[in-house]
Amino acid sequence: MVKRLNKQYGNISQITKRIDYDIKHGVEKQEVLDFLELVKTDDSYSELRNSNDFGYRLNTLGAGFLNKESKANHSLSFIDF
Repeated sequence: MVKRLNKQYGNISQITKRIDYDIKHGVEKQEVLDFLELVKTDDSYSELRNSNDFGYRLNTLGAGFLNKESKANHSLSFIDF
């Protein structure tokens, strides 16, 4: 199942690169977080949620994005001083 998900959607690093690209070109970080929440809850993504590795991949993606966001906020706080 993991191979199938990787083939269809790319591995975590490829997905993260796509999200970074989108953010660089105008997508707001809050929009990304809202979309991740939508994937968790919306009925139209139920087939995707039924895959074995869905929870792990989505949590890894969300955690990586939040870590990256907190590091960016932390580095910005040093610039302010």
